[in-house]
Amino acid sequence: MIPKFLTNALIQNVRTTVRTEIFGNPAQNLTYLPKLEEVLRDAGHHFEIYTKTSDQVKKCFLEVVLQEKMQSLKKLNRTMSKQDKLTYLEKWEALNLEMLQEVGLGTSIREDNSGATTNQDEKW
Repeated sequence: MIPKFLTNALIQNVRTTVRTEIFGNPAQNLTYLPKLEEVLRDAGHHFEIYTKTSDQVKKCFLEVVLQEKMQSLKKLNRTMSKQDKLTYLEKWEALNLEMLQEVGLGTSIREDNSGATTNQDEKW
């Protein structure tokens, strides 16, 4: 492959295609969940299945990122204002966008939180 043709868009399209080929379509995979649950229970496994949207997963993940930053600042006897926290998360997301895209969390969470996420797990 000629390096000048390796654009970010092309690389991202290849990543998306490969992820889909390896893991399949998440929405379609979810349709297999009831049968998977049945097979595992028949095999004697005891478990509960919880599903979350990608926005819910990203929100929880960013909460962990922020908690780690706040803990590191606490050791230095420093704190963060609400605006500092928002700014930190925006910068962190920008710096880690490629990784977030690779795992399917590259889209932005709505800042107004109008129905984008809930604290409830959907339980099967």
